This record gives sequence, structure tokens and C-alpha cells, in this order.
Amino acid sequence: MACLAVLALALYGFLGKSANQKVKTGGGKPLVKVVTVTRADMMRHIDLSGQTVADANIPLAPKYTGRVTEVRAKLGDAVEAGDVLMVQDTGDLDISIAENAAATGAARADAREARASYDANYIKARNDLELEQSKYERNQYLYSIGAISQDTLDSVKQEYLASQAAFNVLADQVEGGSAASVESKAYTAEKSAHATDALRRQREDMYLRAPRAGVIGYRNVEAGEIVSAGTKVFSLVDNSHLNVDCTLAESDAAILKPGMEVEVTIDALGADYPGKIVYVSPAMDDTSKTYQVRIELETDSDEMKAGLFAHTAIDILQLRAKASRTALRSS
Repeated sequence: MACLAVLALALYGFLGKSANQKVKTGGGKPLVKVVTVTRADMMRHIDLSGQTVADANIPLAPKYTGRVTEVRAKLGDAVEAGDVLMVQDTGDLDISIAENAAATGAARADAREARASYDANYIKARNDLELEQSKYERNQYLYSIGAISQDTLDSVKQEYLASQAAFNVLADQVEGGSAASVESKAYTAEKSAHATDALRRQREDMYLRAPRAGVIGYRNVEAGEIVSAGTKVFSLVDNSHLNVDCTLAESDAAILKPGMEVEVTIDALGADYPGKIVYVSPAMDDTSKTYQVRIELETDSDEMKAGLFAHTAIDILQLRAKASRTALRSS
């Protein structure tokens, strides 16, 4: 009991001292403190990371199945557009081209012969018609004066009508200045010529060429092999222009815009490179639920390669604030 009394007395003395001090300091009235609150600009910090991507990485495959006679490109070779990388056997095609070329020549000769024959027949039929018409007109006059019989006139008329029919047969073949029989021969020759051209193009396709300048990044073919059409034998990598492909979260998709300039860090090279955002995908990828962003690097460094990890960060102003002075009252 004595201990409890002492504890209560000590607590009373402490509370009383605190109350007296408060009254002494503030007199029991509320204190007012004025502070200045400044609204700063709201910034969005966006981190982007991805890999460097070559301007082109093209798989190359033969168009036709065939035996490889020559391989002219090695792994790592720098090539120019049009350079021959691989050659397939063209022996059978050469024979077919020669045969078709001969057939084309024969068909064109037949077309010339048909035209000459038609022209000769046409001229003869026209002359025969003119002769028979003149003969018939003379016999009509003779018949009118009683010099010949009706039978004689009818016979001459039949000869005239027969020559007229023969001429009409040849004349009716002409359409657009060329007779049908001649056109048929000409079309046969043209068809044969097209077949020859197709074989020549096929022969040209037996030479696999580089579609653009670049470096051979893959090779899987040797002379003597028989490669199937569509089988990848080379890949051509063009590192002349490099990009960085990144993914972007939905919350940042509406903020980034093409044309924004950035500084891209490539850790493997220990350097920063200037770049510019050139593409922000207009729709979300259904699988990853992200947006694609492409940054075009502005550099011609020979050290730059595709597949290097790269990252950058962008601070974008979201809202510009205004300063204000506010009084805060505390009780």
C-alpha cells in the first residue's frame, strides 16, 4: 500500500508539471504555423531494355533441288548485292534450253512459211476472183444480146461464185491485219520462246546470289551435295544499321512516342550510343501483354553486333505544377 501511494503521488506531480508548462508556453491557445508548399513537376521514369537487332538477317535457300557444283562464300565473308554464293549443276538445263531454242527457231520458220503461203494464196484468189467477175460480166452482156445461151451464162456464173467463195475464205481469216492460220503458227513460236526464257530463268536461279550487302553469318553446304529446294544453306546478316528492340508495359504505352531521343548503354562494349525511338507498336501483343518498342542506333561502330544486351531510361514530364502558399493550422 505504501508503494502504491508513492507511485500515485509521483504520477500526479509529473502530470501537473506538464500542464503548467503548456499553459506557460502557449497560454492554452492554439498555435499557428505558416509553411510554403511547392508543387514540383511530376515525372515518369521509364526503364527500357532489350537486345540489338540487325537491320536484316536473311535466310538463303535454293529455289530448285540440285547438285552443288561450287560454293563461293565462306562463313564471315563480306559480300555485296548480286555476288554468287553457290552454284548448282546446270547441265540438264543447258540441254533443254538448246532443244527449246531449236524448237523456237523451227516454229518461227513455220510462221514465216505460213505467212508467205497465205499471202500467195490470197493474191491468187483475189486475181482469180477479178478474172471470173470480168468474165461473168462479159457473158451477161452477150446473153443480153442473145449471143450465148442461159446454160452458158449459168456455167460462167458458177465459176465466178466459186472463185468469190475461195477468196472470202482467205479474206475472212484476217483480223487485225493478220490471218488466223498465220497467227496460229506465230503463237506456237511465241509459246516456245517463252518456254525457253523460263528455262533460262531457271538456269539463272541455279546461281544463288546475295540479295544485299552483308556478312555471311551461317553456312551449311559443300560442293557435291544435293540440296533440296527451300533448304537453308546460308544466312546474310546486315549490321550496317542496328536497332534495339524492347518491350513496354501497358502503363507506359501511351507515353513513349516515335522521334524521342535516348542514350542507349551497351554493357558489353562499355559505351553509350545515341538513339531515337522509331516505332511503338499500336496494339498489345496477345501473348506477352506488352508493347514493342524499336530504337534506332545512330552509330557506325564496327564493334557493334546483333544480340548484345542494351538498356536505357527516359524521364518524361507528365504534369507541370504551379507553386502555391498554404497556411496550415494545428490545434
